[in-house]
Amino acid sequence: MVAGAARWAIRTLDSVIRRAHGVREFSNAPGCILRLAEGKLKRGVTLADGTLIAAGERVGEIHLWNERLPQMPPGGPDLRWAVAMHRSLERSLQVLASEVERDPSLRDIRGFRGETALATHRDGRTSDDLLVHLGLELQPPASPSILTWFTDFWENLYSWWLIWTFNPAGLQSKKFWRLQRRRFWLSRTSLLDKYRTLVQ
Repeated sequence: MVAGAARWAIRTLDSVIRRAHGVREFSNAPGCILRLAEGKLKRGVTLADGTLIAAGERVGEIHLWNERLPQMPPGGPDLRWAVAMHRSLERSLQVLASEVERDPSLRDIRGFRGETALATHRDGRTSDDLLVHLGLELQPPASPSILTWFTDFWENLYSWWLIWTFNPAGLQSKKFWRLQRRRFWLSRTSLLDKYRTLVQ
């Protein structure tokens, strides 16, 4: 009963935070597990394909749709779950590519970014194969500092709460003290080149 109340509180908090940051469902297409918000870039960035996004420019912000994520089996992530997750993300990016072409309000957005908590191995490597295979460009970890440690701690704690609430078996593969915050990017050009022709 206590766990149920705690999960209800986290779901409510997550809903409030999403509204405050303008996170929305850009499509109700079956299999879509992504949401979208918009933000402004504080510092300019040059992506791997040469896309230059200037400071102050609007960017898309990608968020997971937690309620729709493939549920992990009780024993933690396995091959079947990994395949389901990959297909869901691939399908979601196809839908996003279609929406980017359709929605006039997204016409001037030239880059999409997001942030994730990756599990690190004992040798310091992170499990980023899935993101790289999807065409996402991972930025290097932030330089260590008291400020980054402080912000990463609270963001990782919130991510841990969300996993516990929406997909608790996932905690078996994500130990709290081994989570590493990583930002990823996907240019509009790369999104359309890789996923536009696949949209049905």
